[in-house]
Amino acid sequence: MTRQRSHQILGAMIRNSSFASAPGFVVAATLPLGLGVAADVYVVFVKITHSTTSAIAASLVLLLAMLSLWFWYPIWLRARQQRRGDA
Repeated sequence: MTRQRSHQILGAMIRNSSFASAPGFVVAATLPLGLGVAADVYVVFVKITHSTTSAIAASLVLLLAMLSLWFWYPIWLRARQQRRGDA
């Protein structure tokens, strides 16, 4: 079997299987990932600065930055590209 044909068969299998829902799981996994990284930053900042206020501030800033880059920026970019395509 040639390489191209094997890719065509594999592509058809992936499109017809449950792999189609995989992007939803990847997007859903970013929230717990962001919360986990923010919690790690909180622990590191508490150990370094001995201040819970600065640790909470740093972890919240990081969490908001990550979530905005993961969710808001792609939505904004897609809307911007659609506006340019329509204009």
